[in-house]
Amino acid sequence: MAAKKTEAIIVRSIQKALDDYDGNKDGKISWDEMCSVYRKDPDVGEYRCDGMTNSVFGSLGVGKDKCVTKDELRTYFKKILAENPSQ
Repeated sequence: MAAKKTEAIIVRSIQKALDDYDGNKDGKISWDEMCSVYRKDPDVGEYRCDGMTNSVFGSLGVGKDKCVTKDELRTYFKKILAENPSQ
């Protein structure tokens, strides 16, 4: 049962990330797509969007010239859930 719940969380998290950041709906999140979302955020803005995007891409192990894929998101969310199991 826990495995099904974990998988459901991962699937929802991937979909939420793609819904929020994948502007062209190609199933990947580019540097420009993510930075564009942060740029529009009044708490981040133009001057901090590169730093925020760099931080996220760094956490995912993705360079500035690449895109975040569903597989990379899956790996990331699995790791986070494994490090923070439900009580």
